[in-house]
Amino acid sequence: MKGIIGHIEFKDKILYQDKGLGCLVIQDVNYKTQLPLSMKSTLYGYGAGEFASCAGEIVYVNDGGLWRDGHCIAEGIFGDLVSGDHCVWGILVKDQICQLFQYKVKTNQLVFSQRPAWLLASNIVLHPKNQNKIAFIEWDRRLMPWDQSHVVIWDGEQTLLKNPYGENIQQVAWVDADTLVMIAQVGNWWNLVLYHFQDNLWRILITRPYDCLVPLWGRGQRTMGVFERKVTFCEQQDGQHLLYTFDIDQETLMPVSCPFTHVQELRVASNGQLLVKGGDPWHDMALWSDKDHFITPYDRLMPYFNLRKIGDDVIAWLYEVKDHRAIVISSHGGPAGQHALVGDAGVAKLLNHKISFCALDYRGSTGRGAEFRNCIYGKWGQVDVDDCVNLIGLIQSIFPKLPIFLKGNSAGAMTCLLAAARVRVDGVFMRYPVLNISALLEHNSLFEGNYLSRLLPAEVLALDLVDSAIKCECPFLIQQGDEDEIVHAAQVEIVVRKIMEKGGQVQYVLHRGEGHGFRSPTVSDCAQSHELAFIHQWSQKACRHTTE
Repeated sequence: MKGIIGHIEFKDKILYQDKGLGCLVIQDVNYKTQLPLSMKSTLYGYGAGEFASCAGEIVYVNDGGLWRDGHCIAEGIFGDLVSGDHCVWGILVKDQICQLFQYKVKTNQLVFSQRPAWLLASNIVLHPKNQNKIAFIEWDRRLMPWDQSHVVIWDGEQTLLKNPYGENIQQVAWVDADTLVMIAQVGNWWNLVLYHFQDNLWRILITRPYDCLVPLWGRGQRTMGVFERKVTFCEQQDGQHLLYTFDIDQETLMPVSCPFTHVQELRVASNGQLLVKGGDPWHDMALWSDKDHFITPYDRLMPYFNLRKIGDDVIAWLYEVKDHRAIVISSHGGPAGQHALVGDAGVAKLLNHKISFCALDYRGSTGRGAEFRNCIYGKWGQVDVDDCVNLIGLIQSIFPKLPIFLKGNSAGAMTCLLAAARVRVDGVFMRYPVLNISALLEHNSLFEGNYLSRLLPAEVLALDLVDSAIKCECPFLIQQGDEDEIVHAAQVEIVVRKIMEKGGQVQYVLHRGEGHGFRSPTVSDCAQSHELAFIHQWSQKACRHTTE
């Protein structure tokens, strides 16, 4: 099986997690070593910082604990690991409370720093000269870090740094022992700012009408690095990710040549070498270094297709394959998401079966400024549904005889359902769908538990999604994991049964051992086979109906 790149680290050696092979790869100029380590962090539900190398040892997260040398150091939900020369820092969540920890490798000592119960933390960075001193992002758990957050400097006592230019700070890095650089909100955009401790001076480094790239959900991912007072970062421009280096002293901005148009993470080593994890619309995700070039294979994943952008204010990305027999429109997987223009095995399989694909970047998606991102607050189930309905109409005008199917996972399933209740489509397929709004709001998530209630308007809260499904007059395919802790299988099955009782057409598939997001490649392949069969069945019926 082909490897899937997970967490990466770069100091003097390149280390990366190969999720497909279940190992940690350590790569130097002269050798490559694979350690059979199974690593998985569930920090905040999305994972972060699965391992750290320190003093010749690998400290990693797996199976509800922190591990070293095949032995569990401590139990709990760990993540966001970062290492210095003699210690590893990270985050532990226990009993719904976020704590900082420092693990001293030589003495095998684990020291915890309790934080107030209402505060969460992420994106730890170590001070360059004092390994007992760190900086990190902190926010009130009633909000999300992209709503309101600040930086904490911690060395046993804490100093708070609040962004004077906007409401939040997303990433932080040390320039030197007395200076921090941050990706922070400056007006409508995430741009670079600097703070100098000795002078207590804030300074905006760049102000451009683009968002710096910041991973919102995988909180331990880094998209900014510093070497010799030069900051390398990634900027989002019309779907493309562009790398730049800003020289703090010279105040110059220079583009960085990189083969990728989509960047997921980057690291800058202690010698200034750059490591980037990314891809483009035609290739699978890979690792690339500006010195050693491709570290992992950069294989073509996608068949031939024509990629084009549709729309102006609200856009969609159309993957059009020649002689297509149907088209799938993907709404989204949840608020504050964004379609990634990178090779995708699921999309590739659709294109290989002569099914075009269109992904919507709805109002509420990221990468286009705070105003666009915040459009969905108090309007989830309205603005995203309006955008989906408008896109369906646009696709129908471009391809008037082509069967149209909607795809929505998790929160995006509700968007598809409400859109299909307003405009005719030929089918809707969904995975782990939000079909019971009240039950979703009862989910006690540490990270996003209070987020959902601020998204939903009263009109959507009052909806009966079963009635909405009946109004769709189109078939449904619903696939669910029996171990999903966010959308419980029992809740989905109640909705499925009600739809059937009222005469709706629904096919239901339950996958054993899967949660919210299918992790097993075997299950993912099985789920897509069901989707392809569903499209084939109902597109044939749609074509017969059109002919008649």
